[in-house]
Amino acid sequence: MTESPTEILDLAGVPYELFRHPGAVTFEEVLREMGFPPDQMIKTVAFRTGPDALLLASLPSPRRLSYGALARAAGVSRGRMRPAGGDDLRLLGMEVGGVSPLTRLAGVTTVFDASMAEAPHAYLGSGRAGESLMVETKALLDVVRPATAAIT
Repeated sequence: MTESPTEILDLAGVPYELFRHPGAVTFEEVLREMGFPPDQMIKTVAFRTGPDALLLASLPSPRRLSYGALARAAGVSRGRMRPAGGDDLRLLGMEVGGVSPLTRLAGVTTVFDASMAEAPHAYLGSGRAGESLMVETKALLDVVRPATAAIT
C-alpha cells in the first residue's frame, strides 16, 4: 500500500490543514460549501500512459487542461494518455473526487501548471472524496518536485 498524501506531508514535516466536506466533491460543490479561494483550489487529473506508468496533472480548478501541452510537458504521446480507471486510483491509494499530486508510487510523473507557483496556498485533494488539504504552495512544490509547464 502506498503512503497517503497526509502521511507524505507528515513525513516531510510539512504543516497542513485537513478539511472535511462530505457530499461536496465537485469544484462547484466544494466552493459553495467551503468558500476556498477559487484560484487556489487545485484539481489533479490522473492518466494511464503505459503498462507501468501514470501521469498526474495538477492545475487550478477553474481552468481547463490542455492535453497536448500536458503530453509535451510529460514527454509522452497524447495518444498514449488514457483517463485513469478505478484500478489505477486504487493503486495510488486514492478515490475519485480526491485525487492528489502527493504520491510516492514508482512510475508516476507529475506535472503542475506553471501558474500554481503564484498562489500562497493550495487547496487540493487528500486522496479521499469529501476531504481537502490546505498547504503552503512552496512546500507542496518542494515535496512533490513536479515538472512545471503551462498546461492550461
